Formats: sequence, structure tokens, C-alpha cells
Amino acid sequence: MKKYKNGLILGKFYPLHKGHCFLIESAIKKCENLTVLVCSIENETIDGELRYEWMKEIFPDVNVKHITDNSPIRLNDLSTEFKDSTDEFFWNVWIDIIRHNMKNIDVVFTSEQYGFELVEKLNEADFKFKINHEIVDEARKLYPVSGTTIRKNPFENWNFIPNVVKPYFAKKVALVGPESTGKTELAKKLADYYDTTYAKEYGREYTEKFYMGLDTQEFTLEDISNIASGHLIREYEELKNCNKIFITDTETITTQIWSELYFGKSPKWLQDINKIHPYEYDMYFLLDIDAPWVDDGARYMEAEDLRKKHFEMLRNELVRKKIPFAIVNGNYDERFKKIIYGINHFVLPKIFKK
Repeated sequence: MKKYKNGLILGKFYPLHKGHCFLIESAIKKCENLTVLVCSIENETIDGELRYEWMKEIFPDVNVKHITDNSPIRLNDLSTEFKDSTDEFFWNVWIDIIRHNMKNIDVVFTSEQYGFELVEKLNEADFKFKINHEIVDEARKLYPVSGTTIRKNPFENWNFIPNVVKPYFAKKVALVGPESTGKTELAKKLADYYDTTYAKEYGREYTEKFYMGLDTQEFTLEDISNIASGHLIREYEELKNCNKIFITDTETITTQIWSELYFGKSPKWLQDINKIHPYEYDMYFLLDIDAPWVDDGARYMEAEDLRKKHFEMLRNELVRKKIPFAIVNGNYDERFKKIIYGINHFVLPKIFKK
């Protein structure tokens, strides 16, 4: 039997970090039921709904609630000292929020001094039972980090960021271009250079698995949807394990353009998702067609005019969307060096240059 029946944790989790996770894991060990209130206000730079989703993904068995209404700014910081007569109003609002979201509380877990006063106010508010307070790693010896320090410099605090949160802070680079321009090898080589993860082109594997050596007329828009969704899933999984920078070999805009070139149209959901790309790449490198086309059994656009048209469609789409990109040409070694230069000078902060 655990020490407590119903426990409470509340905070901004702005962003969620491993110190927060340790607090929650400590509470889970002592509580049969744990409620976590993720509190947010509109003007915060990291969307509250996203922070709520992070919490739910890491702790699916915890009762996580997103609090957005009637959250006073002063108390929403949950670390401010209050001294004037208006403080009672703020405490009363928070007590009402807690009472609305929890019928019974045995214990509040915190890592801050504010917890002592919060529990004192809760006990004065005549909850059914006496509420206890447990403070965890108050001196931050185990996890010397805060949301503020991560927001100011996520790269210096990378090891304190949970994997599900890393995609938000990671610098993201997309390699795009027509067939046989070096995307696959360059993506792998760049990932090795930066000691990070990359997303292999899902469409290539999909085509090899289902269509290698077959009549390409069997290829349909449903296949385009499968390729695009499969690549998005792959990107997300690789992003969670990246080391500050992430590389992808092709992405959904490229898939949409390929579909429009091949079929004259593309799936509607793919067009919609590309209006606001889910991963917001920091920079695109568009590989030119001066590299020779090589038939590897999974390519369809050998004709020079098709490759040129594909390149121009990609370039025009990036320009139309006002996406930062650089055109990369030359042999493969030259392309690799040019992309490294571009990443180091236009994507990464100075502290992460190699």
C-alpha cells in the first residue's frame, strides 16, 4: 500500500524538464492517484497545449489536466513571494482551481518553497482532510536545472530535456531535391558528422518493398499518403533522439511536389499539412541536378526535362512559402562541405559550431 491516496502537483512546466519528471516519478511512488495541473497563459512562448501533450505522453497513467482559465499571472509563476493585500485574492483563485479539479487531496508535491505556503492556504480553506506537503530535490542537487535556464539556452542544458520535448528545441535541416542528387548519402554523412539522428527517406523503402521491378502505373495517390504519413512518423521518432540538430532526407513538401509532377495532383491532407509544416525546419538545402542520374531500381525520372521541372517546382514552392533555403551544387564532396558551411553559419548557434 502506498503512503497517500490522492496527490497533487501543479506548475507551468515551461518547458517540462527532467527535474519535473523526477518530481512526478517520486510522487507516483507514494500515491495511488496523482493529478498534475499544467498551468498556462496565452502570452507564453511555448504553447500550453503542447506542454500538456508532452506531460500526457510521458505520464499516460497520470491524471493530467490543462489549466488555462482564471490563472492569475502572479501566481502562475508559482515561485513569487507575495506581500500586499491583493495576495489573498490570488491564493483564493488558485484554491478554487484546485478544488474544482480535485475532490480529495492528501498531499502536494513540490520542489519549491512556495509549496509550504500553498499547503498552508489549502488547509485553511477547509478541505476534507489535512493536506501534507512533500518537497523533492529542493536544492536541485540531482537536477540542477530550471525552465528558465532551458528556455535561455536549451543546448547547454540538452541532457536535462526529456526526449519528447527535444523536437521543439532541436535545429532541423531538410535535404530536398530531385532523384539522384545525393540526399540519402549526404543525410547519413551529416548525421555522422554532427553525431545525431536523421530520418531516412521512407518513400524509397516503401517503393523498394512494394513496387521494385513492377509496373509503375500501379502506383496510386494512396501510396503517396502512405509515404507521407510514414515519413512523418519516422521523423518524429528520430527527432526524439537527436543531438541538438536533426537531418531529414526528404520531407512532406517534397512528397507533395513529386506527387503533383507524377499524378498532376496530390492528397488534400498533404497540401493542408504543408501549409504549416509540423516540424518547422530551420533551413532547407535544395540539391541541384548537376549530379548524374543513377538507376538504382527505385527511381522513375531519368529524363533531364523531368528532373529540371522537379527542381524548379521545388524551388518555386520554397520561394512561395518564404522558406529559408540554399541551392547546393557540385560533386558530392563539394555538396557536403557547402552544407556544413551553411549549417554552421546559418542554423546553429556559435556555441555549437564544430
